[in-house]
Amino acid sequence: MVTLKMFNLGQIKKLKTNQAGFSLIELTIYIAILVILMVITVDLSISATEVSLEAKGRNILEEDGRFILQRLTYDIRRSSQIVTPTNLGDSSQRLELRINNQTYTYQLNSANLDLTFVNSTNNLNSPETLVKNLSFQKVGNSGGLSTVKINFTLESKVGTKTRKEEKSYTTAVSLR
Repeated sequence: MVTLKMFNLGQIKKLKTNQAGFSLIELTIYIAILVILMVITVDLSISATEVSLEAKGRNILEEDGRFILQRLTYDIRRSSQIVTPTNLGDSSQRLELRINNQTYTYQLNSANLDLTFVNSTNNLNSPETLVKNLSFQKVGNSGGLSTVKINFTLESKVGTKTRKEEKSYTTAVSLR
């Protein structure tokens, strides 16, 4: 046998008022938890971006440093004469070589390493790096092959506001 339960109007109103949504306190707690999670997410994103920029700065320094050293080594080894610096022990911020009766000149120009030859100038470092503390020193034995000691520092423009990557390079290359 099926019994039907009858509700009167007072009981129906009572049912509707007992079905409550979220209270103001619950909403405040949910919003606070959401804000905390968003702050943590943004902080992790910023940290990941900084690490990525530092790695990119290091990679650019390595590439530029390797390229500049290879270009200097190539030109010095194929040159017939080191014009500047002139004498053993002399140091200069400019390197002038004689290659196939043409002058090749390396020098700084506004924190860029420029190579000038046959009326053209080429920038050897990328736009993301600065060249600092460039020096060329003529070393070796009198009567022996001329050798140039090369020193320079590269600074990356890529990086965080508080930390820029920097690397110093030193090598010596002699004529063949």
